Amino acid sequence: MNTDLSKHRSPQAIVAHSIASDVRFRTVFEEGVVVRQRAAEVLVLNTVGIRILELVAQKRSVGEIVDDLSAEFDATKDQLRNDVSAFIGELVAAGVLEVRAAPPLGNEELSQP
Repeated sequence: MNTDLSKHRSPQAIVAHSIASDVRFRTVFEEGVVVRQRAAEVLVLNTVGIRILELVAQKRSVGEIVDDLSAEFDATKDQLRNDVSAFIGELVAAGVLEVRAAPPLGNEELSQP
C-alpha cells in the first residue's frame, strides 16, 4: 500500500496552522487588532488579514481559506493561494500562528501502488 500522503493531499492540506496561545485578536471598526501578549506587541491588520485569522481559528486549511476568500473577495484563486500562503508564512514568522500537525486523513482511501 502506498502511504506517501503527498500524493493524496495538496500541500495546503498537509500543513495546518493554529493561533498561538498568547495571541488575541478582534475587529475594531474596520481593522483587525492582534495582541501578542508575551511579546507585548500589537499588530493592526486590514479586513482580509483579520478574515484569514478568523478562518485559521476555525481550523480551515489554506485551500479552504482560499475557497472562502474567493467567494468573498474579487480575486482569482491562484492569486489568493499565493497571497494567503505568503501572509500565513509572515504570521508564523511573527509568532502569531503556529504550525501544527495536520488532521488525520479520516476515511479517505489510499491508492494501491
